[in-house]
Amino acid sequence: MFKKYFKNHKSHSYSVALATGGTGGHIFPAIALANALDSKGIKTFFITDNRGKALIPSNYFKKVIIAETLSNKSLLIKIINVLKLKVGFLQSLHFLFLSKPNFIIGFGGYPSIGPIIAGWFLKIPSLIHEQNAIVGRANKILSRFSLCLMYSWKNTKNLPINSLNIFTGLPVRKEFSNKLKRVPTKKFNILILGGTQGARIFGENIPKSIIKLPSEIRNNLFIYHQVRNEQIEKISKFYENNKINSITKTFFNDISKIYRKADLVICRSGASSIAELSFVGKASILIPLNKAMDNHQMENAKLLEEINGTIIFNENHFTTNKFSNLIYQIILDKRKRSKLEKNSTLLSKSNSTKIILNLLSNIHENKKIIGEKI
Repeated sequence: MFKKYFKNHKSHSYSVALATGGTGGHIFPAIALANALDSKGIKTFFITDNRGKALIPSNYFKKVIIAETLSNKSLLIKIINVLKLKVGFLQSLHFLFLSKPNFIIGFGGYPSIGPIIAGWFLKIPSLIHEQNAIVGRANKILSRFSLCLMYSWKNTKNLPINSLNIFTGLPVRKEFSNKLKRVPTKKFNILILGGTQGARIFGENIPKSIIKLPSEIRNNLFIYHQVRNEQIEKISKFYENNKINSITKTFFNDISKIYRKADLVICRSGASSIAELSFVGKASILIPLNKAMDNHQMENAKLLEEINGTIIFNENHFTTNKFSNLIYQIILDKRKRSKLEKNSTLLSKSNSTKIILNLLSNIHENKKIIGEKI
């Protein structure tokens, strides 16, 4: 299948392997870069785990490897997961030896460890990209095996010492490649995104908060709600039984169109969500995942909060009454929403894919690359 995918390989200037973790925060920026590379005639393919495979478009070749996190507290499970990472490394080594890409770009997550280290053994130039506001553990390890670390936010914490660090920004999905103008509607539209990992708070508690709104507010709402597959029937019926207009899906393929309609976005604070909110300019309530490694979702959310571009709601303090009241205040205060929308755009960096493409071109042509060392 790989040979078939690369049957026109000779017509491409060079090829790039994208190694990425399996959640949307890692996958979506990688897909955004893949789209940009393809538009320049640069062939791309992915190395990821089974979770990532499900999110990557079918037109890309995907090599699935074994990988596991090392964050588990159990010593026995940690030992097992180290062995799995070694298997992933061997799988990557074999695959990269056969495919011979010109570059490897890692987008974080433990599935990127095997490919980047294998690339180092095979002398394939590797770059890594950090999406979050604090450098993750995988990228900390991989900075020793890479030409440079590209980071997404000016105030990114824990940048590795003695690594060449380059501020590129975060690639956003091609649906967001142009500034999106608001589509005015008669309803007040709320977009609720639970993230690719899903959460009970999004599937149960937020809908319960919405039905506590006054009837005159509820009657004028339209809810777009992304949920887990096992939640969709229950939540759809919940909205229907409470006479709230809604569309409930496991994934919105037309997400940019919904963003254009949205008056308020409620979501986790993964790096891609922050970048897209900033790029589009939307009022939002961010609910950071409290179990996120290194508390990176809270750090991401603070990037927007510090410029008065969002409202953070701590899930540890969640009650349906509190959350319902917050939504109510935002709906009533149009001036507040406008301020959140305007301020959120201050974080936007729209040329990140272009910066990365230029960086790859310079390396390919043996030109000097400029970054900073700490």
